[in-house]
Amino acid sequence: MVEKPIFIKRKIDTKIQEYLKLPEILAIVGPRQAGKTTYLEHLISEKGGKFLSFEDVDTLNLFNNDIKKFIDTHLLSTDLLCIDEFQYAKVGGKNLKYIFDTYKNKKIIISGSSAIDITIHALKYLVGRVIIVNFWPFDKDEIRTAFPNFTEKELYDYYATYGGYPRVAIASNNEERKVILKNIYNTYFLREVKDILGLVDEYKIQKLLIYLAQSVGSNINYSKLANACEINERDVRKYLEFMSKTFVVYLVMPFFTNKLKEIVKQPKTYFFDVGFLNHILSYEVSAGKKLEQVILMELIKIGFDIKYWRDKRNREIDFVVYKDNKVITAIESKSSGRYTESFNAFRKSYTDITARVITEDTVFMVVDDLKNNISR
Repeated sequence: MVEKPIFIKRKIDTKIQEYLKLPEILAIVGPRQAGKTTYLEHLISEKGGKFLSFEDVDTLNLFNNDIKKFIDTHLLSTDLLCIDEFQYAKVGGKNLKYIFDTYKNKKIIISGSSAIDITIHALKYLVGRVIIVNFWPFDKDEIRTAFPNFTEKELYDYYATYGGYPRVAIASNNEERKVILKNIYNTYFLREVKDILGLVDEYKIQKLLIYLAQSVGSNINYSKLANACEINERDVRKYLEFMSKTFVVYLVMPFFTNKLKEIVKQPKTYFFDVGFLNHILSYEVSAGKKLEQVILMELIKIGFDIKYWRDKRNREIDFVVYKDNKVITAIESKSSGRYTESFNAFRKSYTDITARVITEDTVFMVVDDLKNNISR
């Protein structure tokens, strides 16, 4: 058996290398276990910089309580400093502003497992001083690097079952992959839910996650969610926002131009990684839902924004795809590949938008086509 590479070069590396030439602080954010730490340790070793993690309590306390001593200890001896797990810093924005304004010749990289406004407390201090890069788990091309002998079908089946987490991809077998996904799920509750949200009764979010997994790709009814999970509606909204900002749940908002005929408010929920979803549902996710998730994950990783369309006659198309506030295409995921009444209704309503049906056999080809079109 051919051994998988321990370090797989990430596509985002080209962009990050360019950003390193700029003076701004570089903030790399993305889901836990997306490969940020492995990538950054490799980068810093290559560049001859210094790597720290705020999981080290002493380092974190020094940054929070004595920024000048932190600078003397960790910054003055290097031109490139990387701080991992930055979301634990309580005065992150203010102290980074001081470093940036005082030490102009130093390059700072920070990383975190939450959206930028959670990763950097008091983000207001860094307006104009920070560049944000989203760092996602493996896309299908990076998975292919780990499994170079996969056929297209094998690649799809793997991705639709285990998702894109790098640690999962380099596991020895499928049983080990399931154990790793279970650990990622458990770590989410230990780190994000308890440490950041401060929830002791995390079972509420577990219950909410199971409900969302069972209804993935469906519209959110906040009142129904609250009743089903025995949580008040205000907390449902708060927890959903938190799960979105910690890159677990992805909320897709509706696309509309006619408020009288189309849905304008209710979001749909998906997961950032289908492996995470499969773990929650004990790997009993329907083929259709897996296909929707694979399409969504690939579109996000390319850099598209996603909406969905639904009219008040309940005719729906899965994804309306944007780039730079411009509609690129509309996508209906269908294992059968057949045009539906909903698909035809959308095409009739929006004759200027190219719409297409995607199946398991065509998903990667269509994604490549979209990616190539925006890079021209």
